[in-house]
Parts: sequence; structure tokens; C-alpha cells
Amino acid sequence: MLFTVLNRYDQLDIEEKISDYARKNNIDIKDFSHELAPGISVTTAIGDVVLSLIEQAAEEDKQDFKERQRAGIDRARASGQTIGRPSQKQPKRFQKICQMYRDKRVTGREAAKILGVAQSTFYRWLREDEQMRANESQQT
Repeated sequence: MLFTVLNRYDQLDIEEKISDYARKNNIDIKDFSHELAPGISVTTAIGDVVLSLIEQAAEEDKQDFKERQRAGIDRARASGQTIGRPSQKQPKRFQKICQMYRDKRVTGREAAKILGVAQSTFYRWLREDEQMRANESQQT
């Protein structure tokens, strides 16, 4: 997280810090203005190196966070914890509405509205239910 915050610095911030450092240590800022190559001063070179180090550290920090997050999710799943938002599905109520839908007493839109979910959610639950029924019939 530290490097993510540091990543907000830009070239001008770093050059300002270099100028402050020079003043505090009685170094003539002109010493930092010498050109190492056309258009590249000591200050610019230092700034570029510092920025690239900050960016690299921020990326490594981000990857480390993602790895720790993934490990935590895997541990939670392995211990049987559910991950994510709890389902709104109420099995008994869903089965009743599902039967009404199959008997063509309600449309998919009406069924979803009765259940208080999006139409796509109702259809997804319907597919899952049909898949579960198909698996059960194959096992018997």
C-alpha cells in the first residue's frame, strides 16, 4: 500500500525534493543542472530513476497484494466459507414460482418480479435447477 501512495509523485515533485535537499545541504543547485546528455540533467536522471523504482515497487506491491488476497480466498473456500454476496434464492418459494412458470401461468418477467430478482437471475436459477434435475435423473 505504501508504494501505491508513492506512485502519485511525479517528476516535478521529485525535482522539487532534490532542490530542497541541495539547499539543506548547502549544495549549489547548478551542480545538479549539468547535462549528462542532450536534454538530460543530473536532476532529470535522478528523477527518472526514482520514478521507475517507485513504479516497479508499486507493481510488486500490487502483485503481492493480489497473491495474498487469492491465498485468503482459497483458504476460506477450503474451510467451507462462502465467498461473495449471499444468494437471495429461497428454494421452496423458487420451486413454487418455477412450477407456475413451467405451467405457463406466469412469464419469466413476472416470475422474476415475484421473486424480487432480475429476469436474468431468474433464468439463471431456472437453468441451474434444470441442470440439477438432469444430473439427478442420470444418477438414478
